[in-house]
Amino acid sequence: MAYSEIDEEQGTLQKADYFQKGMIMPSFPILCFTVGFDEISYFAKQTTLNEYLESLPTSMHQDLRLVCQNGMEYDGAFNPLGQVPLEDFSHKVKHTLVLEGQCCIDKVQLNDYDQGFALLAEFAQ
Repeated sequence: MAYSEIDEEQGTLQKADYFQKGMIMPSFPILCFTVGFDEISYFAKQTTLNEYLESLPTSMHQDLRLVCQNGMEYDGAFNPLGQVPLEDFSHKVKHTLVLEGQCCIDKVQLNDYDQGFALLAEFAQ
């Protein structure tokens, strides 16, 4: 399965098989968003994320961020970046739900990352 990888010598993103290289992949489900945008996409399975990544020009991968259910964030090359602040995560979840047509979202208060994933999973189907 192909994923994007940053070629440090070239400064570009290249396709690589992360499993053959022994890299640890984030666990699924996973959320994906683009830096500077609040809308997030929910991916329950690795295959759907693969298809999404392969549909994008590799130049866009550097602006992608992936968030696991434990709140850990990765860049588009699957390098760990640390934990997303719960407040930022909550804002992105609420914004996405509003875009999906949900109302009264301001009343929703997320106490952990699992709650956000559960809400998004409900509307991803």
